[in-house]
Amino acid sequence: MFKLLSDLNLVNRFDYDADTQVLASGVTGSWVCFKSNGKVDFPDSDAEAKNAVMVWTESNRDGTGGKFTPDVTETGKLSILSGAGLRGITDQVANFGSTAVGNSLYADTAGKLAVAATAAREYASVAVCIKKHSSVSVLGKTFSNCIEFITK
Repeated sequence: MFKLLSDLNLVNRFDYDADTQVLASGVTGSWVCFKSNGKVDFPDSDAEAKNAVMVWTESNRDGTGGKFTPDVTETGKLSILSGAGLRGITDQVANFGSTAVGNSLYADTAGKLAVAATAAREYASVAVCIKKHSSVSVLGKTFSNCIEFITK
């Protein structure tokens, strides 16, 4: 789940070919990076994570991974959002309980935001947690364990 809080004029939106892992288990709000095969997929390393961008394409509203809109099946492309100052709320966070306001966040290998607890991960961080939400309602569905973030 992703809920946009900033103006779309502040970010870039583009479509990009998606690889198998994100197509099989990704959802709106997942974080992906650019791979050498010319596609986007979940990061395999901290080095890849430093260039992570967020999936904007609408996924299945029941929260199950890999169920994107029919145009994704047809084109194999996902819409991506990137840019500094992107502010939003997502449930795509690893270890919600140990995430605190002010933590730097990087994209882990599952495409979720996680606390950057090492120097390498701090270098790879893409966002900062600015608020925690126990629940957020989006499109008539309530999501729990969400964070509000702003991209670097």
